[in-house]
Parts: sequence; structure tokens; C-alpha cells
Amino acid sequence: MIRTRASRPRSLEPGGLSRRRAWLVVFVIGWTFTIATGLGFYALSLYLNILTSSRGFALTTVSYSISAFFLVSAVVNVPLGRLVRRVEPRWIMLGGSAVAGLALLLLGRVDAVWQLYLVFTVFGCGFSASSYLPGTAVIVALFEHDRARALAVGLTGGSVGGVVVAPLLARILDARGLTATAPWLGLAYLILAGAPVVVSIRGRLAAPLAADDEAATPADGGVSYAQADRGVSYAQADRGVSYAQAVRSAAFALVTVCFAVLMADQVGAQVQIVSIGSAMGVRDAGIAVSIMASATIAGRLIGAFALGRLPVVGFSALMGVLQGASFAALALLPGLSGLAAGTVLFGITIGNLTVLIPLVVVELFGLADYPRIYALSQFGASVGTAGGPAVLAALHSGFGSYRLPLLILAGVSALAAVGVTRLRPPVPALIPALAPQPSGPELEAE
Repeated sequence: MIRTRASRPRSLEPGGLSRRRAWLVVFVIGWTFTIATGLGFYALSLYLNILTSSRGFALTTVSYSISAFFLVSAVVNVPLGRLVRRVEPRWIMLGGSAVAGLALLLLGRVDAVWQLYLVFTVFGCGFSASSYLPGTAVIVALFEHDRARALAVGLTGGSVGGVVVAPLLARILDARGLTATAPWLGLAYLILAGAPVVVSIRGRLAAPLAADDEAATPADGGVSYAQADRGVSYAQADRGVSYAQAVRSAAFALVTVCFAVLMADQVGAQVQIVSIGSAMGVRDAGIAVSIMASATIAGRLIGAFALGRLPVVGFSALMGVLQGASFAALALLPGLSGLAAGTVLFGITIGNLTVLIPLVVVELFGLADYPRIYALSQFGASVGTAGGPAVLAALHSGFGSYRLPLLILAGVSALAAVGVTRLRPPVPALIPALAPQPSGPELEAE
């Protein structure tokens, strides 16, 4: 069968779409993130609050089930890293939206602990497939020079979910309750998150540019050990290393551990921010969600401007220090003013760390096999992230307040920031920068 040019699938790569069409895809992905995070990530604290207050579940029980949400998301990301190259991303995101919508439908009918864990497990699968991994993979593939700005714009949609969707959801849940609202939430997730990507994101990601075998020649000009012996310069390797080289490097282990710590601290505090505000004596502690989400948008805009002028790794370390400062403010400053100050600082870091993770992965390992490398790094980081809510809940139970646990998180975040400053790309340490040699009969014979 002969396929016409018009029938061939578009390639989602730099130059594969017009600039206008590429930015339209960014805005559609941003909209999908708005729905996914508004009904998922930012809504977790609302679900936790209503499940503990009206359903009688213990705080630790719900916190552990939310940890399961993040853990399952991490596990699902690994096969998604391979699948996103083989299946059009829009079908993955549509399927994820359907699964997440089903989980929200079932959430309204939960009345046993095992059901709670099952629903949040299914929800984690759907959230992972409908949001960050396939969405950022598309944006990273489409852009080269404007990648940081495009990621910042797309991921800002996630922050809008916290500013607009989560507060609206809080009012609806207060007025109608979880049982009556849950079916509509499931339908909204499916239609509002899934339908736009099916219409707008057409095409496949380009094939992987690097081989798994370290001795193979990466298709994008990367350098293998065999090539190094033949005089290939490191300058030719700036597009990335293979998956095998990346995952065996010290840089991969360090970036995974550092971001696991930072995200565990972040998610643990984010999920319990309403409870933290209540413990500080703030009557309407739910306002912390809106403050945090608004600060996230401001932080992301600041980050989009700063990343054009500052190194990605250095800016990531700065955000780790700022996150530690936000926890210290929440622990030491009293009342609404303390909650506002700490939450604003915290929101700024949330706005940037989620953008910085894919950018740091690209900075260290290149585009050659980005989806797989990012997925595995996210798996390791998300395993740590999954423990964040449970660890903070356990610390709170052990110490009887949030003050000392938050100070512990502040110190741990600062240590992770120090680790980020030690990140270096793996290839220069493995392959010497040799000057190119002119081809001769011996090389031609090879």
C-alpha cells in the first residue's frame, strides 16, 4: 500500500511542525496539565481532608494511600518511557485520562481501607499516563532553542490548576460532598483533559537517537568508546548519550537521589499544607492552597526569565535552598502571616522544581534517549516522593506537632541542594575530548 505524503504521521521533533502549531501544542498540553493537577495533584490535600473529616479514615491511613498514588505513578512511568516512542502520545494521554476519570468516580464510593488504596493506585496510573511524562516528552521533542520557555509555559498550566480548579473544587466538595461530586469529576477529567490532546497532538516522537550499546554510534552524533579511540571529539557528543551510558553514570544516581529528596519534602508538605495551616492556628487554612498555587505561577514566570541567564544546575540548587527556607518559615513564624510567607516561598519552589527536573535531565544526558532516561530517573525520584506524605505524617505523630518535622525537612532540602551543585554531565568523565583526525586509508578500510 502506497501512502501519500498527507497521510504520513507528523514527526514530533524540532522542525516537524510549524512554530505556530508547536506553540499550540504547548498550550493544549498546558490545559491538560491544568485539569490533571487541579483534579489530581493539588486536589490531594482536599481529598485527604474530606476523607479524614467526613469518612472517618485516619490521617496516616489516607497519607499512606496518597503515597501509593505517587509510588504507582513512578512505576508506571518506566514502561511509559518506552511506550511513548511507539504509540502516539495523544492516545497514551487519552487512556490515562479515562483511567484517572474512573478512579475519581470510584473515590466517591470508598468506605473501606482496601478500597482507598485501590482507588489511589488506579488514580496514580491514570495521572501518570495523562500528564507530565508524555506531555513534557512532546514539548522537549518539539523545541530546541526555546525548550526552557516552552516547558515553563506548558507546566504553568499545572499551577493554574491549583489556582483555579482546586479552589472551585473545594467549594463544590463543601457544598455537595464527595459522593455526589465524584462522578462529575471523573467525567470532567476524561472530557476536559483527554479530548483536546486527541484533536491537537497528532504524530509520533522521533525514534531514539542513541543505541543501548555503549560501543554503538549514536544517531545524533554522540561519541562512543570506539569512536573516542578513533579520534572523535567530545564536541560531537553534545546531543546526548545512550540510555545505557546514562543510567550507569554517577550523575544519574546523584540527580535521582537529590530530586527524590527535594520532591519527597515538597510533596509531603504540599499534601498536608492545609493541616499545617490549621496547626498554626489559621481558621481558614484552605487559603494556603490558593496562595501556594499563585506563588507557583509567579515562581514559574520568574524561572522562565532566570533560566535564560542562569545555569540550570545552579538554579536547581538555589530552589533547593529556597525550599528549605520555606519550611523554616512555616515552622518558626506564627499565624496567617507565617503561613503566607512560608507558602509563598514554598510555591515558588514548586513552580520551578517540576520544570527543572526534565531540564536537568536534558542538560546532563541530552536528547538522545530522553523519554527512557527521564522515566527511569523519575521512577527513582518518585519512589522517594511517594514516601514524603507518609514520612511527614509519621514525624507529626511522633513529635506531636509540625514544628520540628518541618525543621528536619528544611535541613534535608538544604543537603539535597548541596548535592545538586555536584552534578556534572557523565560523558566528559568517560570519554576524553580528542581532536578530530583526518580520515585515511586505515579509517576508510574500517
